[in-house]
Amino acid sequence: MRIHPGGGAVAAVFLAPAFAALLLLHALTRYELGDEAARRAVLFTALFPTAFFLYAPYTESLFLLASIATFWFARRDRWAWAAAAGAAAAATRSVGILLILALWVEAIAQHRRDGRALLPRLVAAAAVALGPLLYLGWWWWQHADFWAPLDAQRAWRPGGAHQPIAAIADALTLAWRYQTWWLLDVAVVGLAVAGVALAARRIPLTYTVYAAAGLALPLLLPLDSRPLLSMPRFAVVLFPVSWGWALAAARRRPPETAILVAFTGGFALLAYLFINWQPVF
Repeated sequence: MRIHPGGGAVAAVFLAPAFAALLLLHALTRYELGDEAARRAVLFTALFPTAFFLYAPYTESLFLLASIATFWFARRDRWAWAAAAGAAAAATRSVGILLILALWVEAIAQHRRDGRALLPRLVAAAAVALGPLLYLGWWWWQHADFWAPLDAQRAWRPGGAHQPIAAIADALTLAWRYQTWWLLDVAVVGLAVAGVALAARRIPLTYTVYAAAGLALPLLLPLDSRPLLSMPRFAVVLFPVSWGWALAAARRRPPETAILVAFTGGFALLAYLFINWQPVF
């Protein structure tokens, strides 16, 4: 087998954001939850069943890096940098617009706790919207069809908006009926939901709002034939999920080894299916 001479450089380009994201995740988790939780959070994020998307030529690693940086700066009251990082995240993936909601929660918390000026922080949070606006501006400048991005979204979810509870009920029904891909969707999304629930009472509200909104948004526009399609991929960048499992492991409910076995087994199975062109997510 011949290896392209530039293959190492290409791999480094894709792996560098993932490595940087894990480093920054360790720093942020240590700041919020301590050293041991930081170690576990990095381990669980790196081995989450869909973490292979972080090491592939997708936008997940860049989004994870930028979103963690957003909270890193906001929690230190460096709102200009938080706005810039948030805009970069939102330009990378449209779901990054949810950072505005989380940052508003943080701005209000800082105002109530420390008496810091509220309006400038709310404005800085809203500046996250500049990311997708700049992307759309570039698209509209390059293409004649002004509505193409919105039409593409509507074509992908022709059924329109749904209630999240109805989407979950449909997903469970189809998983029971067909198993295979539908069951994998439910299993991975279930791990993510459990992680957020485990973390909710132990982490600042800012993070819980962000993670919960990130899980809820895709449920508003499900695909009728597979309601949780792509959600396992979206879940890997919601880093508070790994915080919940890290906190659970600290109490040995369940033990760290059991979590690692479940995550690593899921990673190996889904990565194998993914590289063999199976319709995983």
